[in-house]
Amino acid sequence: IDMTLRMYLEPQFELDHGTLAGVYAEAVNKKTELLSSLPPGVEKKDLMSNPKLAQILEGFGVIPPIKISPTTNKPAFAFAKTDPGWKDLEDEYEDDPLIASILAARTGVKSTLAETRAKRLMSIALNHPMFRVPLRFYAAHTGRYGGTEKINCQNFTRIKPKLKHRRQLRYAVKAPKGHSILAADLSQIEVRINAWLSNCLSLLTAFRAGRDPYCEFGSIIFHRTITKADIRERFIAKTCILGLGYGMGWKKLQATLRKDGIKLTNQEAYDYVNLYRNTYREISNNWRQCDSAIEIIAHGGKMMLGPCQAIYNKILLPNGMALVYHNLRYVDSKKYKGWTYDFGGQGRTLWGGTIIENICQALGRIIVMEQMLTIKKALGLRPALQAHDELVYVVPTPQIATYKQEILRLMRIPPGFAPDLPIDAEANHGPTYGDAK
Repeated sequence: IDMTLRMYLEPQFELDHGTLAGVYAEAVNKKTELLSSLPPGVEKKDLMSNPKLAQILEGFGVIPPIKISPTTNKPAFAFAKTDPGWKDLEDEYEDDPLIASILAARTGVKSTLAETRAKRLMSIALNHPMFRVPLRFYAAHTGRYGGTEKINCQNFTRIKPKLKHRRQLRYAVKAPKGHSILAADLSQIEVRINAWLSNCLSLLTAFRAGRDPYCEFGSIIFHRTITKADIRERFIAKTCILGLGYGMGWKKLQATLRKDGIKLTNQEAYDYVNLYRNTYREISNNWRQCDSAIEIIAHGGKMMLGPCQAIYNKILLPNGMALVYHNLRYVDSKKYKGWTYDFGGQGRTLWGGTIIENICQALGRIIVMEQMLTIKKALGLRPALQAHDELVYVVPTPQIATYKQEILRLMRIPPGFAPDLPIDAEANHGPTYGDAK
């Protein structure tokens, strides 16, 4: 908690107002371009209204996609950019300039995060010499940080090399003169923990030998040797390895890859999911094992889940903290049949795959937080930012190589509760947060 407060009270980052102004202008210009491409008679206000947008689409002969609202359980327009129906619509009309312009403009004008965050940071850059990093301690169910003050430092947009310019948010976060930003990240930590919990020997062996599990699974998918030179094939395999470990289905895999411009047929997505579950059978078997743990959490008893223990109402973690499942109950209705619990005033569904996901994220959080304390004790360094599995430091530039070597050494030491966990880390550095990624 002390170091969390000090990220805010004793800030180490500076902000570049010029870069932020470029980020803001880029977001505004993009919306302007999208709106200028709209057909005559279609205005911004029409795009902001679901009923009006539906009328416009119907006027051009397009059937608006429908979904069942998770809040009302009633039919609603599937107009969110993450809705499968919306993504299908984008795919169907990508070669139709008129419809494609309407869909792109709708997505663009509804998304205001880039503008509002850039504007907020511009104000900070003008009025404060340093950037205070605001984080909510233990905001998530698994203990991870959350964002606050209308600046979510946990999800700064990743650098997009294809843009080939520096009008990107992370480039605006910079180190003071004479210093550099050093970002150290635990490599595939949740995948490694998941493999370790389920004793998935094929993945564990690959990690311990320093091999590339993405290329190895890609070779299984495509029936030929896949290397890092096979960018598309390796990316598909990487998405499978990172995403399918908690029970993701084929439709979600298809939608996830589609966001990155990769289209799979229904059969391909279905086959890849089954291939993953058969190749790493220990992981899928562990989901079913954790289904039994839900009964323990609901009714009482004890059950070990690796270094964790399921008891009534919670799962005890190795550091003494717990994953608590408030009001866990079984629901049997027309709309949903299964377990659900309450968090943050909302109901959440629960099954074995979710239990594994919760445990992996909680253990990953424990590991990176313990490393933060270890690095402080060994090197006297406080992080300027902690985001997910990453620790970000501001260090004197002449000493960057020494700090990088020592931080990586410390982050590669397995935790006490998992001495045989194959753990690894990587680090980069530069004058800005963007250069360090």
